[in-house]
Amino acid sequence: MAAGNLTIQGTVSGGPDGGRTFGPAAITSNAALAYVNTVALGVGANTITVPTGMTCMVIWPPNATAAGGVTPNPPSSTVLTLKGVSGDTGVPISNKWPTELAWDTPPSSFVINSTTTATVVLWGM
Repeated sequence: MAAGNLTIQGTVSGGPDGGRTFGPAAITSNAALAYVNTVALGVGANTITVPTGMTCMVIWPPNATAAGGVTPNPPSSTVLTLKGVSGDTGVPISNKWPTELAWDTPPSSFVINSTTTATVVLWGM
C-alpha cells in the first residue's frame, strides 16, 4: 500500500492586524492512490469518474502552473463550474487556482462544466 499526504497552508501578511498563518491542514492516507489524469474538457458537462478508494482530488485548471512549471494548456478564458450532476446549478471554480476536493465517502463521479474546450489535470490519492 502507498502512503499519501496532501498539505494545505497559507500566510497573509500586511493586513490591519499584522499577519496570519492558516494551517497546515493535512490529509493523510495509508492506502493512497497514485492518480494523475489529464482530461480534455468539451464545452458543457464533463463527467469525471472518481476512482474507488480516492480520499482527495486536486483539480489543476487550464491557467494553473503545476509542479515543474507545466501549464496544462495555453491561456484560457473558460469558466468552470463544479457540479454533483450535470443538471444542478453548481459552484464556479477558478480557471487559475487549484481546487481541492476531499471525501469521507467519495462519490462515484462529479461534473465539471466548461464554457470552452480546455484541459485540466486531476491529481488524487
